[in-house]
Amino acid sequence: MLKESAVEAVSRAAAQTVDAPFCIVDAGMNVRLMRDRDGTFGKNAASLIEGGLSGAEAEERAASLSLRVVSVERGGHVVCYVVTPSGRGELAADYLKVLITAECGAAVEEGAGTAERKRTMLVSQLAGSGRIDSEAESYLSSLGYVRDVPRCAVLFAAAEGGADGDAAFAEIERRAEEAGLFGAQDIYGCADAGQMIVFKAVAGTERAAYAEEIRETARRAAELLPPGVKLSVCAGSAYPRAELLHNSYSEAAYLYSRRGGCGEDGECLFIDDFIFEWLFSNLDGAARRSLTRDISSALGAGREMAETAAALSEEDCSPIRCAGALSVHRNTILQRMRKMKATAALDPLHSVRDRVALRACVLHKTKKTVWNGGVIVQPGSVVSDGLKHLSESLYKKSGGSFQINMHTISTSGDNYKLLGMLMSGALNIVVSSAIALCPYTDNKVFTLHLPFLFDSAEEADHLAREVILPELRGGLDEAGIICPSLWSLGWRYITSSGSPIRTPDDLKGRRIRILASPSIRNYFACLGAVPIQIYYNNIKDALASKIIDSQENPYKNILDMEFYKYQEFVTELRMWYSMEALCFSQRSWLELDADKQEMLCEAVEESGAWVLGRQAESNLSAKNELLRLGMKAVVPTAEEEAMWRSTVRPLYESEPRRDFLTKIMAAKRRYAKDVYRTAF
Repeated sequence: MLKESAVEAVSRAAAQTVDAPFCIVDAGMNVRLMRDRDGTFGKNAASLIEGGLSGAEAEERAASLSLRVVSVERGGHVVCYVVTPSGRGELAADYLKVLITAECGAAVEEGAGTAERKRTMLVSQLAGSGRIDSEAESYLSSLGYVRDVPRCAVLFAAAEGGADGDAAFAEIERRAEEAGLFGAQDIYGCADAGQMIVFKAVAGTERAAYAEEIRETARRAAELLPPGVKLSVCAGSAYPRAELLHNSYSEAAYLYSRRGGCGEDGECLFIDDFIFEWLFSNLDGAARRSLTRDISSALGAGREMAETAAALSEEDCSPIRCAGALSVHRNTILQRMRKMKATAALDPLHSVRDRVALRACVLHKTKKTVWNGGVIVQPGSVVSDGLKHLSESLYKKSGGSFQINMHTISTSGDNYKLLGMLMSGALNIVVSSAIALCPYTDNKVFTLHLPFLFDSAEEADHLAREVILPELRGGLDEAGIICPSLWSLGWRYITSSGSPIRTPDDLKGRRIRILASPSIRNYFACLGAVPIQIYYNNIKDALASKIIDSQENPYKNILDMEFYKYQEFVTELRMWYSMEALCFSQRSWLELDADKQEMLCEAVEESGAWVLGRQAESNLSAKNELLRLGMKAVVPTAEEEAMWRSTVRPLYESEPRRDFLTKIMAAKRRYAKDVYRTAF
């Protein structure tokens, strides 16, 4: 079956990369996608489809109409057919076949950890987004999960956190099936910061239908943990469909951030018991401040009153329990409550209204900030680790009151989708390719893809802070996007098979996968290559099927995504320096108080410096491993590099964003002078 999500994904990719007319027809002879419907190709394709697309007769009719038919199979069955013009449409047909195969989840994966990786990726996607895209669909299908089964999110967290928790839950994930810990429809996987997320299949959406089963699962999970590791378990509400599960995860994550855990025995907290807290936390900052302004100012006059208000709220306004919590006499609490009534007009002991108002005030003053962050590259990549570093730094600076929950939304490379999730509010912070900023910056980011624009990683980092980000800021502000820093995956190097690429002439006729940038596309096209845009997670399949001959990526990506299995050579030519944009939504930023804004700025600055050093280290380590695996690094001579540089002049002269380029070049000259003066 060719799912609509797969058709949509193929349509988006084909719109950017396929020039020839084409038609995609499912096994039932239904046209699912047609380009050039009203032209000669469309009429001939419609005529061919009427008579069927399989068999010798269909082949003869296709030949007579100058058409080519390629079947796409999965599990021995035809999923669909791709129809293109004969001759010029052959490459398009092969490319579309690779896209469809990948989107249908038919690519063969190897390795003992494949199922665990898929589950973890699926869990991360369901937790971070309300969208079930083609990648999530393929994971659901390959793992045998039914999409529309009632499930609720259960967050298992090591109370101590850290590496011990990570290792413990990774071990539980590996042993889960053997121990019979989870059911066939329970979707589970490890998360960052010593946590495991389980989207548990339940009998119904009412708590009574699943509470005891979750408690039992929590107790059994606690028994599998190493001695000394305490387990916290928090459960959100049950939802009937997979695309709603991010709501359940948000509830469970809130419980953990607000309440922590319940001890060593795996006892579980349920969101139903904290519904007032949860609903109040979802009000925007202005609404919370408006509701609590008068009370907050009255209670904020002294530490004793603030502590008493918080304790009364936590202890259900019981003077005896409050006295015990604060280690003072009951009469002291009663005295403070009389003062509270006099200064803030609050009598929570006798008024339900005042009890609610006091609870709202305390929640507002002690509210923790939890952001959801997303990336779309493989876990362990520089940007993924960079966001994790930022999260850990914030957590330490804030004493635990500001944290970022990380989600690997996909490995598709669809940066526009990631930024769309930020703007819609599904995510608070993301790291995406800077390409995604183009619609909001008059396409100025494409200028950064001019070959040989940067001479070093340090220069690129300096120019990003001094010139590039200030230039982009105006358009981003209007779009509600804050981009405080540009990170990097490192230098993007060209790989090839059969023969190395040393000079521009070596690229002639080669089909090379590129980023979705007209600057890069135009450059390769001028050199006689055939640039093709393919989603990041489809590159490996495209290399395996020889749809493309080459691609360009940093060493770390080449290793992690196993491109080296199909590419023998890598050309070390510093033509492009990868730039990834750290972005958070303006709305999320304005929700923060001044102290947390300052903490975030400090953490961003520190993490930017960390990423700069980390990408150099990880790419060097990846290079050494690739060489060990048999890949050959090709370093062009000075004369050969000069040949490359001589080809870029027309591109610079025709650059449409001339003013921006002029500012960058002027800043480069100033930077070179400063470096020279420092050196001598």
